[in-house]
Parts: sequence; C-alpha cells; structure tokens
Amino acid sequence: MRWTVPVLLATGLAFEAVAAPAVPVRVGGDVDLPACAELGVIGETQSQEGRVDVRSGPTGTFQVLERLNVGDIVRVCDRNGTFVGVIYGEGDCGVAEPVARRASYRGSCPSGWVHNRSVEPAAPGAVAPGT
Repeated sequence: MRWTVPVLLATGLAFEAVAAPAVPVRVGGDVDLPACAELGVIGETQSQEGRVDVRSGPTGTFQVLERLNVGDIVRVCDRNGTFVGVIYGEGDCGVAEPVARRASYRGSCPSGWVHNRSVEPAAPGAVAPGT
C-alpha cells in the first residue's frame, strides 16, 4: 500500500508525492562529509516478493509509505534500533553538501525507514540514481 498526495504544480503537471514519515529521517552532523554520505542497496534478506517496505517510523508498527525493489540504491542517513532512515529517488536529493548540525530531512526526495537487514552496503564506486 502506498499513501500518496496528489500535487498540482504551477505548470499544470500533476504527480503523486509520497507522504512524509511520522518520524523524520535526520541528516548531517559532520562538516567534512555530505549530509548523507552512505549508500546502500536494497537486498533480498527481508524482501517480500522482491520488495521491501518503507515505513513512516523505525519499527514494524508504523505505516507503510511505499515499497522499494530489491536492487534499488538508497542513501542511509539515520539509525534507530534495528531500522535505518533512508532517502531515495533521483538526483542528489539535497544531501550532497555537508550540514554541520543534525536536522530532519526536508528535501525533495522521499524518505522513510527500512529494517537494517534490508539494506546492504553499495558496491565501491556505486552512485545514487541521477547523480
């Protein structure tokens, strides 16, 4: 199940925006590294039918926002218990530059929480989609 909100842009083009997580993913905290420097890939370990739930918070009781496919590249930005906060989507998502203080992500890409066993380290040299 995917919770979406229809959005009408000033250009007249419409798209569906994924609802924001109930517990925001936090980014930044190091002046020498990008706001979200770690890349991961959705793996098979926790997948159901080749897909992994993205939740609105860091436990299995939070609402499912959408599902990612095995092999999708994500930015791993936050950790809370057995869940990791991820940002995914095209482009740099506004996390390529350092952010000195930890802050809730408010960029243009979707974010949410997945079980840490669902994310494997990305191969050396991997890049986020659209960057």
